[in-house]
Amino acid sequence: MDPCVVCGGFEFYTESGFYFCQQCETQQEGRREEVVEYAADASTHVTKKRIDRRTKVNKTETSLGWTSWESFNFILNGWTNELLILGASPEFKITVLQLWATYLGKLQVAFRSFKERCLPRLPLSYRQKDSEIVFGVVPSKVKKRKRTPSNATSDAESTQASEMSFGRLLSQRRKKLVDLEYQKYLDTSESETGGASSVNQSLHSIKSDVLKAKRKKVPLYFNSFARAHKKKVTKDSRKIPRKRHAILRQARLDRHRKTAEHLTMQHVMAVINLALRVNDEKIFLSDILRFQTEGHISTKKLDHFFPEDEPIPKDLSNCGNSPSKYESLWVATSELAHLLEVSEIPEPNIVELIRRYCTDLQLPTGIALYAERMIALSPPKLTFESWNRYMPRYEAKAMAAIIMVMKILFGLDGVTECEISHVIDIINQ
Repeated sequence: MDPCVVCGGFEFYTESGFYFCQQCETQQEGRREEVVEYAADASTHVTKKRIDRRTKVNKTETSLGWTSWESFNFILNGWTNELLILGASPEFKITVLQLWATYLGKLQVAFRSFKERCLPRLPLSYRQKDSEIVFGVVPSKVKKRKRTPSNATSDAESTQASEMSFGRLLSQRRKKLVDLEYQKYLDTSESETGGASSVNQSLHSIKSDVLKAKRKKVPLYFNSFARAHKKKVTKDSRKIPRKRHAILRQARLDRHRKTAEHLTMQHVMAVINLALRVNDEKIFLSDILRFQTEGHISTKKLDHFFPEDEPIPKDLSNCGNSPSKYESLWVATSELAHLLEVSEIPEPNIVELIRRYCTDLQLPTGIALYAERMIALSPPKLTFESWNRYMPRYEAKAMAAIIMVMKILFGLDGVTECEISHVIDIINQ
């Protein structure tokens, strides 16, 4: 039993069905002892029951959680801080902020207007929790229909079912009698305290009005990319038979999810990579993938990026478990650069990149010198302009120069190295 509200004591005595504190003689509200008597046959077992009727406490409105954009914002901030520890310059964080703000503005999520407050727009394939938080749209639950058995059951099953139904009926009648007695008690108490009941009714009416206002449906608003996509699919569906409309919509939707117009965890990492290139850092895309593999960049565990009182949403906690691939991140970064209208990216120093790779691979110094001379004779294209579809692969061009020098020095032509490996296998056997 709960302690006394006045003195906090735990010792009570019963009088006329009510509980009173032995220290301060205060009646314990919400608890009452009832004895129910009704006619029954000899097989019915009647017991004295203690009824615990506590007043229902309205639960405080808990927060709805984070939207997907807020969650990605926490993750982006965490990855940026980890890259600062790994050697990125302090200006890198400012570049990330500028690109992220521009990206959210393009998606019509934030930074849309400085004069008016605007709700975020949803993408075509939106997260259900985002629509619930922003627009208050709760998905309707589908009621399950009970199937009636087509064939009659056996006699034994029907007898057992009848016994169970009789027991349920008896318990239901007992509950109804107890509820009826308790309702009579409430009616008498309400008649004695008329003012309190009127206040409760007014509060109840206010609460119902608030709930009705909250349940009021708000139409969903999609961003410009989603509207353009739907318009294009509708136009293209007129040229094909009606049976293939669903296939066309699903195929276009799957293709749209992979573009930069739909924000995912991969595009958050693309923002990081694009900021590294815009700021001309010495960390490249291959280094990011290596940091993920070695655990320097947290991708599998993201809880420490979020506040303790508001953890990461469950549907987003497993987004970073799948390892990132170089090809997909390279394409995502190129698409993001075009979407954000990044006009020019500075060229990295490929000579320093060649020296670094030769040092990491423990190659002779002469290979790096020959590779530098080859780059000087035939410099690769490292510029990225607005008309280029994809960004240059800087690491691949540096490694290509190193491999080319090794092929020339050691006479490797694509066949000789295979023959050498074959001979070594025979010797080892």
